[in-house]
Amino acid sequence: MKILNHFQVQLPWFCLGGFVGALLVLSVRYTEFANNRLPEVQPEKCVSPKLATENDIPVKKPDQDPLAEVLKSAAIDGNMVILTQGNEAWMAPNSLFDLFLEGNKFQRRILELGYNFLFTDMDVLWFRNPLRHIAITSDFAFASDFFFGDEDQIEPSAPNGGFMYVKSSNKTIEFFKNWQDQRVNYPDKHDQDVLNNIKVEFSKKFQVKMQFVNTLYTAGFCEMSKDISKVCTVHANCCVGLQAKLLDLRSILDDWKAYKSIPPWAKEKETFRFRDHGICIHPIKK
Repeated sequence: MKILNHFQVQLPWFCLGGFVGALLVLSVRYTEFANNRLPEVQPEKCVSPKLATENDIPVKKPDQDPLAEVLKSAAIDGNMVILTQGNEAWMAPNSLFDLFLEGNKFQRRILELGYNFLFTDMDVLWFRNPLRHIAITSDFAFASDFFFGDEDQIEPSAPNGGFMYVKSSNKTIEFFKNWQDQRVNYPDKHDQDVLNNIKVEFSKKFQVKMQFVNTLYTAGFCEMSKDISKVCTVHANCCVGLQAKLLDLRSILDDWKAYKSIPPWAKEKETFRFRDHGICIHPIKK
């Protein structure tokens, strides 16, 4: 696996506290990011801007597609994009953002154009590069509210749509298409709940490998990381209300700043943790 030295995230449109609605493509440029490395993730051979052949499903050509140009400018090393979501009220009507409002369909289109993506909610704090903990063999990788000891264990693990990596391939595109079609069978459920109901059946049917990243690395208010020296992201999950999310996220950020001020020799002597209390933060399991 080739390793990239640096990257920087630039948002073309930023809205603090927007947790529903449209998806935004993050533009990525090379620069330092907390002294970590971002792995290059290569698409499978069957994925290309050209039409797939034989038993593969068709992959649409990017010609005359405005989204293709956005992805091209935003991609890391050609085929990886990072996405977040903003508040629908901030998006101009009749613009490219109208396409983003279609959520699952938009993400599938990114896969069809040959790009891998990492989707992250805006209520996720990034401290280190989480892609370092996603296996190169994984077709899907999710954070989960609770970790049950095995990253490859589909049950009882539950995918958290607030942090989702997907590798572009014909089988993941077909998975997304059928996932979208399942909405008619679960009319009152969110995409994440639909996915949780179909994950076992569809992972076997489409031969996709799912990974549920250890909360040691992709933590959340439901289950905080036990080691601040290893945590990559913290998600304000298991929390209702913007003010509650912001207050606890600021507390986590304060803990991070305090940790960064500790001299290296002291960090080697003991394990440091985030606080285990807050409006929404749950106590850390011992």
